[in-house]
Amino acid sequence: MAYTEREQMIINLGKQYMPAKFLANLGTDADARILAFALLVLADINVISPLTAWTFEDCPAVVIPILAFGLQYFATMFLQANYSLNDFSYSDASLTLSIDRVGKMSPVLQSLMQQYTNMAKNIKTSMTLKIAGKPRPLMTRSYTSLISNYLGALYPGTSNYMQ
Repeated sequence: MAYTEREQMIINLGKQYMPAKFLANLGTDADARILAFALLVLADINVISPLTAWTFEDCPAVVIPILAFGLQYFATMFLQANYSLNDFSYSDASLTLSIDRVGKMSPVLQSLMQQYTNMAKNIKTSMTLKIAGKPRPLMTRSYTSLISNYLGALYPGTSNYMQ
C-alpha cells in the first residue's frame, strides 16, 4: 500500500518509539497496523476538550510529538494488559516463585499517562481562533461567551448553554 509522506513519517515514529516487543508481534502488515494504532491515539487526542477532528494530514505539526508519545504510552499499556494474563505466582513448601511485571509497570504507566494527558490538554488550550479579526485562545471565558452569544442568536433559548 502507498502511504502519504505524513503517514510514512508517523509509521517511522511508531517504529522508533513503540516497544520492540510490541512491534515484533505486529506481523507482515506492520505498517498498516502501526498506522491504525496511531489513528487510535489521534482519536484520543481529538476527544480531549475542545473537540477537534484532526486527521494525519491536517493536524498541526506540534501535535506529531504528542502522537509519538501517545503511541509509546498506548503500546506500553497494551503490553501491560497482556502481561496481566501471563504473570503468575507459585509456592511449594519453602520455595516461592513470583513473576509480577504488571506491578512494576503500573507506576511507569501512571507517570506516562499524566504526561501524555498534560501535553494534549496544553496543546488544546493554547489553540487560537480568529474571531472578529482578533486571535482568541480557546477555553477562555471570552471565547465561551462569544460562542454562547452566537448560539443564542442562531437558536433562541440556548444563550446560556456554555456559561
